[in-house]
Amino acid sequence: MGRAGAMKAMVLPALGAPLRLETVPVPTIGPNDVLLRVRATGVGLTVVIMTAVPGRVTSFPRIPGHEVAGEIAEVGAEVAHVRVGDRVTCHFYLTCRTCRFCRSGRETLCTAFRGYVGMACDGAYAEYMAIPAANVTPIPP
Repeated sequence: MGRAGAMKAMVLPALGAPLRLETVPVPTIGPNDVLLRVRATGVGLTVVIMTAVPGRVTSFPRIPGHEVAGEIAEVGAEVAHVRVGDRVTCHFYLTCRTCRFCRSGRETLCTAFRGYVGMACDGAYAEYMAIPAANVTPIPP
């Protein structure tokens, strides 16, 4: 695999707390996930809101960051549409991909919506992030 067991990440320890630079474990991935080596991430109002407004982040500590581009470092056993080394960007809605809304391209109405990358699961303010492979889109060369 060729990656270290630890990485640097900006961690939100609690609601309203400042972000802290910490050394944390590199995330593990499941069979339908990819491990992304983060190359660029956006900083915007969403992160300000999630750090201060109750109910946005589902558990703490949390690594924020939902606007991301990077390179695939590892793929799960069931992943076929991307390979290690591919450059990708990510869709930040965590959806079922199977309900009538997801199947018709209206993921924001997903009946089993699980939240947002960086709020319901760790995001891109880190050297690596795990994300469902269905959420990544290859960037053309």
